[in-house]
Formats: sequence, C-alpha cells, structure tokens
Amino acid sequence: MTERGDSIRSRYAVTFATQCLQLAASFVTAGIVPRALGPTVYGNYSFLMNTAGTIRGVLDSSAQQAFFTFSSQSRESGRLTKLYAALLLVQCGLSLAFVGVSALAGITGWIWPAQALDQIVWATLLDWALFLAVSLRQLGDSKGLTIRAQVISLTASFLNVGSLTLLATVGDLNFYTLVLVNFTTAVTACAGLVHWLLVGNRELCWAGGLHGRVREYVERWWRFAAPLLVIEYCSPLVAYLSSYLVQAWYGADEQAYLAIASRWSTLVLVVTTSALPIVWREVAYALAQSDVERAARVYLRFNGLLFFLTVVLSFWFSRAGGPLVVLVAGDQYRAAVPVLAVMAFYPVAQTSGQLNIAVFKAAERTGHFRNISIVLSVPDVLLTYVLLAPPGGVVPGLGLGALGVALKLTGVGLVGVQVYERSNFRWLGLSYTRALVQKTVTVLAVGTLAAALLWGLEPVVEARLGVGELTSLALTSALYLVLAGAIVLAWPEMVALTRGEIAAASAAAGRRALSMVGR
Repeated sequence: MTERGDSIRSRYAVTFATQCLQLAASFVTAGIVPRALGPTVYGNYSFLMNTAGTIRGVLDSSAQQAFFTFSSQSRESGRLTKLYAALLLVQCGLSLAFVGVSALAGITGWIWPAQALDQIVWATLLDWALFLAVSLRQLGDSKGLTIRAQVISLTASFLNVGSLTLLATVGDLNFYTLVLVNFTTAVTACAGLVHWLLVGNRELCWAGGLHGRVREYVERWWRFAAPLLVIEYCSPLVAYLSSYLVQAWYGADEQAYLAIASRWSTLVLVVTTSALPIVWREVAYALAQSDVERAARVYLRFNGLLFFLTVVLSFWFSRAGGPLVVLVAGDQYRAAVPVLAVMAFYPVAQTSGQLNIAVFKAAERTGHFRNISIVLSVPDVLLTYVLLAPPGGVVPGLGLGALGVALKLTGVGLVGVQVYERSNFRWLGLSYTRALVQKTVTVLAVGTLAAALLWGLEPVVEARLGVGELTSLALTSALYLVLAGAIVLAWPEMVALTRGEIAAASAAAGRRALSMVGR
C-alpha cells in the first residue's frame, strides 16, 4: 500500500468487478424476496425501510458527507473516526427514541400507516446496521483502502443471497426472517470492515485521542454543514413524501410496485456506485493540494464515461426489465412493468446527480449546492401532489400512483441535474455547452440503436425464428451491447477518452489476462 492507498485504476477495476458480482447477487434477491413475501408484505417492508432512512437522514445533518470529505483530505484521521462513531451512536439512539415517543403518544399510525410497532423497531435497527456498513466502507475509500473493503462487502452479499435463497426454498422467508438475515449479514460485514480498517490500518483510521480536537472538528463541520442544514432537513422529507402518499392513498400493493421498480432500476447503477467514492476522494484530495486542474480531469473523465454507460444500460433495462421482473418475481408484479419502464431512466439522473453532488461537497461548495437544491425542491413537491392526488380530491390530481412517482423522479431528476452540472463545469473551468452537446448526441445515438434493435428487431426475431420473447430479447440485447461498444470505438470522445487510451487499456487488460493464464 502506498501513502495514498491503492491506485485509482486498481480501485475502480476491483470495485467495478465486485459491484458486478453484487449485481448478480442483487438480481437474485430482487426476485426471491418480492416473490416470497408477496406485494402486501413487500410493500410494507419497503415503506418501513424508507421511513427509517428518512428519519436517519434528518438526523444526519451532513455529518456523513463531512466525515468522508475530511477523512479523504488527510492521511491519518483516527480522531475524526472516533468522533463520528460516537455521533452515530447518538443518532441511532435518537431514532429509536423517536419511535418510542411516537408509540407512547399514540401517533405511530399517523407516521407509519397500518404498521406494527415491533416491525417499525426492527426496520429502524436494520437501517442503522446497513448504514454503519456503508460508513465503514466509505472510511476505507477515503484512505484508498478500497479493494479489501469491497471483498469483505462482497462476501457478506453472497452470504445474504445464500441465506435468503435457503429460506425461500423451505418456505420460511417472511418479514422477520428477512430482517434477521439482512441484519446478520450487515453486522458480519461491519465486523470484517472494523478488523481491516480499525485494527489492520489503525494508524490511518483509528489512532489518536479526541482530547483537544473535538472543537476543531465541530467548527470544520459547521463551516461545511451550515449552508446545508435547511436542505438536509428538507430533502429526506421531500423524498419521503412520495412513499408516504403512495402508502396512504394507494396501499401496500402499489408501494410494492414502486419498490420493485426502484430496486430493479438501481441495478443499473453498478457503474456509478463503483466510481462515486473514488471521484469524491480524488477530487477532495486534489483540491486540498490546490490542484484544480487534476480535480477537473478526474471529474470530466468519469462524467462522460458514467453517463454513456448508464444511458446504454437504462435503454436496455427499459425494454428488458419488465419481462425479467415477471419471470423472476412472478406474475403478481405485472402491474409494475410500466413503472419499471419509466424508472429505468432514473439512474441516468442519479448518476449525474450523485457525481455532481460529490464534487460540490468534495470542494466544500455546500452553499451553492444548498441554493440549487432549495429551488429544485419546489417543483418536486408540487409535481408529486399533481401526479399522485386522486382525481376526486378537494384539489384533484392525476391519480397515477407508483407510475406518477416514477414520472416525477425521472423527469425532475433529468432536468435538475443539468443545473448542478452547469455550476460545477463553470467552477472547474470546463465547457458545459460542449459536454451538453456530447450528451445529447449520446442519447440520440443510443436511443436510436435501442429503438431499432430492442423494440424494432426483437419482435421480428421472435416471429421469424419462432423463439420466445426472452430468447429473442437475449439475441437482440447482445447485438445492442456490441454495437454500443462500437460507438465508443468510433467516437471515443463521447466518453471523454482517446483512441490511444482505449488501446492502452485494452493492451493492459490483455497482458493481465495472459499473466493469469500463465499462472
């Protein structure tokens, strides 16, 4: 390990590989769990987890982002880690206290419509266990210690899949066993990450006392978080509004359709989740060294590459996701197919949004981020009501249920990220107009290819060859992905690369493959 940990290339390669394996694991659980639980129980489980995440988000007050940014800027940050660990304990206690006070006041039915108290508590505990695992993995990313942390997380994921598959096979998968398995695997991942980071790399992640440093860190956090407090309190509530209104107005089944569409669409984000912590860490580190040019290079490279990959996968998933959901999760989720067809494009907005928000926070430009977010939240709330409100209400809406949420998330997201991106491009001295033109061409090129093959050629192949929908879809999907790769070779600038860089990367991959064969 070098002073800055594993190299960017090795970190992204390993992270991407493990995320692809976790994608396969998630594909299994995304079918097993909804099928075994059924729409009603699965919808209630999803709603409880969303609510727990919202409460935690309100309590966070930018602490997680500040911790990752500050930790990325320093080689050794054990004192900061200890302070953040103490804060997490306090926040978890406050979450449970909120549930307890709500129960004593008799208002749990208002906050969690038609939900059992014990399930509310279990969902809260599970959410915090999962969040702790994410925070530990981010600690590893902030020190460039990504590879081992990803392997530990991958191992836990496969344990999770094996356990859930076994329970589903014997007919014992229900709300409580699902929570128990997820909680156990999260704790297992946390134990492995604690040993690797806090014991094996103690000098980087855990060494040092808090005496005399608490005030310094609190002041740094305040400078970072003060501009964000309003948006940090509002954003989780705005996001939660959609889930709450679906649960209150349409019930658990409709919540399940939204949940399964959201869960399956996030499978497209494998490339984004692989790169995001790396970009955040590298931009924060470069800016701490006053190297704005390097920060701009990292941002530009990942911006173009991730956008192209996500657009390719989103078009494919919009067509293929529906048949796959019905095949894996069962015909009981057929009503979720239109929702998924729209939600398939939400990862495009998420990719650009998460990347640009990471750059805002890595640069500690939190005031600019707050101002943009507040402006964008107004149409978000209004559109949520218009799309979800029943047509016969006092203020009538369109009554679209889960489909309305999908339209709102995708539409507002795709428009809103342009505002974030323009601000970052200008601040880093890059041409936003040029990038916008490239992305427009990308969407047109990939969209035309998808329309011709996935929607146009697929039914022809099915009819001419006399094969089933899934077989014809597999054949046209393979051709689609090959031709999408050909687009990159023909125009590498579309993904912010050069032909020389593509050739060098291909040669390096070939050498590694030959080396592995030689062993």
